[in-house]
Amino acid sequence: MTWPGWGTGSCWTGLRALVAARNRIEAELARTVRAADVRRAADVRRAAERDGLTTMRSWLRGHARLSAAEAGRVVRAGRVLEQLPAVARAFAAGQVTAEQVAAVVPVVTLERRAAAAEQGVDLGEVDAVLAEVAATRPHRALRQVVGTAAVSSPAARRPRTSATSTTCWSGSTAARRTWGT
Repeated sequence: MTWPGWGTGSCWTGLRALVAARNRIEAELARTVRAADVRRAADVRRAAERDGLTTMRSWLRGHARLSAAEAGRVVRAGRVLEQLPAVARAFAAGQVTAEQVAAVVPVVTLERRAAAAEQGVDLGEVDAVLAEVAATRPHRALRQVVGTAAVSSPAARRPRTSATSTTCWSGSTAARRTWGT
């Protein structure tokens, strides 16, 4: 099917442009929400006096009428972008979707960042790999990389049985390392 004024080729070009624009807008929303969240946290008392909504999540639900799940996704995206600048740049360029940003959340939890530091994992290299995979590969490939990059916590490294093992990033490479008993 073609739309008036659109040849078959320009339809796909138009769709690509719309998806990229949507991604750029979502990236800017997440970045702005994070900046406002940081400022609001520093000024909670005045924010409560002004509108009674003391968190960005509650503000998004109340003023932007987002669902609790969507408001949480936007707030989490802002936090992820703060930790993963290469992913943030790809998102701002329209190359990465909000869903892909949501998929990388497990990589930057406080516990996992601490475990990565303990293991000498360079989060900058992990960030670069995540950005490249998100921008160039199918979503399922990103999920697989996130599963590998989600560095195991010290508690997870204690096997329940002798056959149990956990995988994590090995130093500065994307290779998998298995933690044995």
